[in-house]
Amino acid sequence: HRLGRISFLRAKSKRDYIGNKKPSSWMFVSKIAASKEYRNLRGLYARNFSVPLPIDSNRHIVVMEFKKQKLLNNVRSLRHPKRMFSRIINIFQNFLAHGIVHCDFNEFNLLVDTKSGNVTVIDFPQLVSVVILQALEFA
Repeated sequence: HRLGRISFLRAKSKRDYIGNKKPSSWMFVSKIAASKEYRNLRGLYARNFSVPLPIDSNRHIVVMEFKKQKLLNNVRSLRHPKRMFSRIINIFQNFLAHGIVHCDFNEFNLLVDTKSGNVTVIDFPQLVSVVILQALEFA
């Protein structure tokens, strides 16, 4: 997980990492974001969602299983694009069926195996429950 200085300014207004706290640095916000992402990944992985195995978290880093997949935005062609699209939509619907909004569900946060068609979702520090009013902004 990497939350840099530039995105720190946006994170303060768009994400609930810090609430009413006044952080002294972007590293403080990155640490909170990494901790939240690790907790979210642990919960999702335990419930068999298509996410990487979370291994550990320390400071502003989340260590997770390595997947031999490509980011969807780097894939130039697919053997079965309609099938891949269907899998991605099913993952999205599965999140919603369990009351989860990813909040950043896009081609930069989807890892795909072009041979098997497996899809893995990444980037979870901003995950929210659908019962939170803020979720309506992202759904």
